[in-house]
Amino acid sequence: MQCANEILSLFFLTIASMIRKAGGETTVLLVPRPTDMPKRDHTRAPRTMVNSVFRELAQEIVDVGMAHDITEAYTLIIPAFNHYGLLP
Repeated sequence: MQCANEILSLFFLTIASMIRKAGGETTVLLVPRPTDMPKRDHTRAPRTMVNSVFRELAQEIVDVGMAHDITEAYTLIIPAFNHYGLLP
């Protein structure tokens, strides 16, 4: 499966090199603050951004069995789009 994942990552790298914008709808989710976070960081709450296009791609990767969960699927998708500055 490692070989298939590498091919899929290269596929996303190729796609990302050919587009100007990833599109989709991006939602910012606030993450509960860890109890060990220093108080000086009180103005910056942790957050997670979820994009509908990346989420759908990740779900398809999970559905076909190329990743165990969404987080693992994101590791195959996100680096390519990040490389070309296409993350929301």
